[in-house]
Amino acid sequence: RYGRRGARSRAGAGAGAGAGAAAPPPAAAYRRVQYVGFPIQTGYDGYLGANMFYISEEDNVGVYPGLDDSKADLDGRLGIMERALEVSLAAPELDARSDTLKIFLAPEFFFRGPAGAYSAEDPALLQLGDSLRSLVSDTRWRDWVFVFGSIIGSNKMAAHAAPNYTSGKPLWDTYNFAIVQRGNSPERHTHFKR
Repeated sequence: RYGRRGARSRAGAGAGAGAGAAAPPPAAAYRRVQYVGFPIQTGYDGYLGANMFYISEEDNVGVYPGLDDSKADLDGRLGIMERALEVSLAAPELDARSDTLKIFLAPEFFFRGPAGAYSAEDPALLQLGDSLRSLVSDTRWRDWVFVFGSIIGSNKMAAHAAPNYTSGKPLWDTYNFAIVQRGNSPERHTHFKR
């Protein structure tokens, strides 16, 4: 069954947590799987040249698109994600049968912001999992699992953490993780990339 064997699930409280919903079907209830991709450019604001190598538009330094205010940036990305979900749900290619498990896949680095990473202590980032769950909490999403792309967070490292580092520039610990959320359910798993 989904969520077993070491998955760290969280059954948060409040609106959108799937409260009162019937238990989701066990994996054995599904006869088919349909992958639903969300293709969107999440890298630098640049393009590939004729030789297929990345070419930046700003003095060979890439720029991540996004808003400087992290809450506004995350809210904007949540709006894009919500639109992608609605378009996916309405797609004529979607197998709407209840014995087909739909797996929605957003791209790596979807949640990264204009600096390349959000502060790991940012309250807006810390609420992201609950915000994503609320997007897929109603019964329309009962037969879905969502991989909302990866999220990039960072913390400034303490100077003593790298005693041989002499550049003088700050060092950052970065975290690349993805939230896997079952639709119409509080069941969630956070997977950290190693």
